Amino acid sequence: ITTRNRRLGEDLSNGEPSIEVLPFAPREGALLLRSRAGSISGGWNDSDAETLVEMLGRIALAITQAAAFMRRNRMPLRKYLAALGGDDEQNIKDYLSTNLPDHQRPRGVPNSIFRTWKLSFDQIREQEPRAAEMLSLMAMLDRQQIPEELLRRKNENDAAFVTAIGTLDGLSL
Repeated sequence: ITTRNRRLGEDLSNGEPSIEVLPFAPREGALLLRSRAGSISGGWNDSDAETLVEMLGRIALAITQAAAFMRRNRMPLRKYLAALGGDDEQNIKDYLSTNLPDHQRPRGVPNSIFRTWKLSFDQIREQEPRAAEMLSLMAMLDRQQIPEELLRRKNENDAAFVTAIGTLDGLSL
């Protein structure tokens, strides 16, 4: 069972503990990118691959999506990297929102990083608004070592704070 929701995964697997897939090391991510890019990987540059992997947060889904886009559109790594590295936010969003077919997935089921993330965020916003507020704030900051004091409201109940953090952690966000 693959899910971003730890609690759901453990429920569906009869209480079996989940296996958390952490972001790849840059080299591992570059290897995944190269293996998924297929024939487009000719003229490969490891440094560019690692740069792209870093831009994608070293997340397997993002790396796989980028490789699928490059393979399907026969876009060289350097060109894809240049497109994502630009200042045009809409252009970046368009690349990450592209729906690419997967033969192991039923027709009509979307496969995009942006849609996947948006679906998770919409669910959080509906079910746990405090967690959505925290995630929105964290999106404006560097994802590393965000001080708890920035996330916690004055006079906030400990249980509410812990629940919101638990929701985000359970969804690997």
